[in-house]
Parts: sequence; structure tokens; C-alpha cells
Amino acid sequence: MKKYAKSPPKGLLNNILLEIRTKKHFGNFRTWEFLVELLAQWIVLNDVDLTLASMGPIKPFQGLDMKHHRDLFDHIDKLDLFRHYYVAAKKKPWDYIGEVYQDLRLVSPGQNMTPKGLVDMMIQMTYGGAPKKFSTQLDPCVGTGRFLIEASIMYPEAPLVLFGIEINLALYRACLVNMAMFSNHAYSIICANTLRLDVDKSGPSSKLWDLGNRWDPPDVAAFYWKPTPILQQYMKMHKTK
Repeated sequence: MKKYAKSPPKGLLNNILLEIRTKKHFGNFRTWEFLVELLAQWIVLNDVDLTLASMGPIKPFQGLDMKHHRDLFDHIDKLDLFRHYYVAAKKKPWDYIGEVYQDLRLVSPGQNMTPKGLVDMMIQMTYGGAPKKFSTQLDPCVGTGRFLIEASIMYPEAPLVLFGIEINLALYRACLVNMAMFSNHAYSIICANTLRLDVDKSGPSSKLWDLGNRWDPPDVAAFYWKPTPILQQYMKMHKTK
């Protein structure tokens, strides 16, 4: 284990990606998705403490199919690559999953993976020092979670509760894996459209956040200030029949 801690975490993720490509021959995005899913399976199976993700009545990672491509999981697990990455990343926490996403050139227009130095500077500017009073932190476009995990790592003893919103399902799931590994604080991450959330229905104490941290996120349209265009069109067609 001591030797594992000295390894480069991103290099280990690339080794896992190589094993997935060798076995499944997927393209870059699908390979990265499988990387995230297999890491989530390992976290659930290996007693990683998920109590911080249990803010509501919902079991964290609910909906994760533990039997999905189990042959691939078992193959990589026998190589001990998951544990190797976990130990190395815990020694030097950071959003390595997001960095691999960038390296694979998967960042699409409108996405911005903020560099670590800028993340740390913005967090320090926001707090000015370790918060002493109870505080909540919301990232409305959380991506893979680097602002939340960095705040939690920088101020591990601060009385913080962390919230995140991400519209992209793949990035949302990557954020869940990162938060499960690195957060020192209670948190809730939801998959939703931030611009449509009703402020009066989605505050820190609202029931919306009880729906967070699920692998298969539920429909949160009830918390939107108006229906999505697709839903409006469906309702209009339904009324004409």
C-alpha cells in the first residue's frame, strides 16, 4: 500500500482505460464512461465510506448495475488497478477523472474544465480562510466536481455542506465518484438544468436535495419554474387528441 501511494494517479487511470480498450474496443467517450462506472462499482464493493452522501433517505449510487460488464470489472480488479488508483489518489486528491476527460479531447463547446490553480485561488478568494460558521457551497455547473472537492480538501474541518448541479449525465456520474472518494463533508449532487430550477423550490433545505447522489437520477421537473420545451410540446399534443 505504501508503494501504491507513490504512483501517479492519472497514469493509473490511463492503465485502466487501456484495459477497457483492449477488452471492449470502445471509442474514447464510451471508454471513459466505463472507467467511471467501474470505479463506482469498486467503491460500492470495497467498503468506501459513503455516509457523507446519505443526506436524504436515498441510498447513494442507487441504480448502479453491479452486474454490468462484471467480467471486465473482475479482470481489472485482479490486476489491483482500482485499489492502486484509490490509494494513490487519496494520497494526492484531485479531479484526475476530469483531467483524463480533457486528455481524451472529450470537452465539448460550452464545457470548461477549470485548472487547479484557478480553482484553488477562487476558493481562497471566496472564503478568505477556513469558514468558522456553518456554510453551504453550491456549484450550479459542477461538472466533475473539482470546485467542491477542492473546497472540501482545503478546509476539511470547516462546517460545510456541499451542493452541485450538473445537466450532463456522464459528468454528473463522474462527480459522484469524485465526491465519494474525496469529500470530507456532507454533499448532494443532482442531475438537472440549473437555469430551470425554481429558486423558491430548490433551496438548501428543500426536498430536491433528497433526490441527489443517485446513479440513475430521477426526474426533477417538479422543481422547475416552467416545464421543459419537450414536455410542453407533449402536453399540447396530448390535449389535441
